[in-house]
Amino acid sequence: MGDAWNSPCVTSGQCCLRSTPFASRSPTSGTADVRSDLRERRAQRDWSQGDLAEKLGVSRQTINAIETGKYSPSLELAFKIARLFKVRVEDVFQP
Repeated sequence: MGDAWNSPCVTSGQCCLRSTPFASRSPTSGTADVRSDLRERRAQRDWSQGDLAEKLGVSRQTINAIETGKYSPSLELAFKIARLFKVRVEDVFQP
């Protein structure tokens, strides 16, 4: 387990869906505890998951995990997303 904490996803602050302090998951369901309208906002701009990931500096898998509710982004990433779409964080993410 020691090597997992030194992996690039953990040391860079980006979650790659491992059980890390950066991933927020519901203890009962294993899914994220927030909903987002990220997919709809992305689709309105005709951006692929890869396009959005590139603009945010994360992987396409991270975008997919947020959109499917498997991962709640860090505060830093949530604010980056909100800034990119020129909205408030709470406009994109709901409890």
